Amino acid sequence: MYINSEQKKTEKRKNKIIFIYEVKDFEAGKVRNLLREVDIKKIASAFTQYEDIDRYCHIANFEEVKENEFNLNVPRYVDTSELEEKINVQETIDELIKLEKEKQELEVQVAKNLKELGFKV
Repeated sequence: MYINSEQKKTEKRKNKIIFIYEVKDFEAGKVRNLLREVDIKKIASAFTQYEDIDRYCHIANFEEVKENEFNLNVPRYVDTSELEEKINVQETIDELIKLEKEKQELEVQVAKNLKELGFKV
C-alpha cells in the first residue's frame, strides 16, 4: 500500500493537539493587539514543523490531555515561566571593582584636564 506524504503527516498528527504559547509576540494597539507578519510566520512555522519548541509550543497526545483532565489551558502543556538568569556573584563583584577603578582613573584624568585649562580643582 502506498502512503503519500499527506497521509504520513495526518498519521503523525492523529489524536494530538499542538499548544502554541503566543502571548509575547504581537504589536500592542490602542483597542486591539495586532499580529505582525513575523508573528504569523512564527506561528505557521511551529504548526508546520509540528515539534516541541521549548517555552513556545508542545505537541500533546490524547493520554497527556486525559491525564490533565482534558484541561486545555496552554500553561499546562507549555512552560510559561520566565527564565531565571543565573548570576555569577564573583564575576559581578569583579566587574564592579573594575568599573570603580576605571571611574577613579577617569576622575583623575578629568581633574588633570581641568587644571590644564586653568580651573581650580
